[in-house]
Amino acid sequence: VRYIIHWVEDVTEFIQLKRQMLEQNLEHQELHARTETIAAEGYLRSEAIETQRLLTETSRRYQFLADLVPQLIWTADARGAADYFNRRWTDLTHLEAKDLLLDGWQRVVHPEDRGRTRERWSECVTNGEEKFQIQHRLRCHDGSYRWMLTTALPYRDAGGRVLKWFGSTTDIHDKVLAD
Repeated sequence: VRYIIHWVEDVTEFIQLKRQMLEQNLEHQELHARTETIAAEGYLRSEAIETQRLLTETSRRYQFLADLVPQLIWTADARGAADYFNRRWTDLTHLEAKDLLLDGWQRVVHPEDRGRTRERWSECVTNGEEKFQIQHRLRCHDGSYRWMLTTALPYRDAGGRVLKWFGSTTDIHDKVLAD
């Protein structure tokens, strides 16, 4: 009986020891998993910071390029609402870019050209045409009007859906008057 009691005590002690080792192993694994999670979060955070830096630099380059060219550069969303104008627009019109957004740009189109410009733009956007192009007059900051050639192309996704419109407006006033 004594032998059996000793044996049961040994087995019980062995089971308790085994349970403690298992708990310690689980705590060790949990600690290791937390360490890996913290390391992964740190890596992802540093990657996000680097990605944001690269996006900012790309945006700065795009802005620089858009302001460098002599054309009036603009973009519109897929629905045709203007969402960007380069500095040349504000130089020409003396309007803030925010005043040109959405359909604010239409205020600088000559009254005789405004209807057909609006109609043609709406038609191109609605139908997702391959190209928008029109000659019209825009009002300058001094109140005079200059003939411009405005062209826009749709930027599409892989399925062909229009994501954005990219446009440029070029001063053709002297050429129009010469013709």
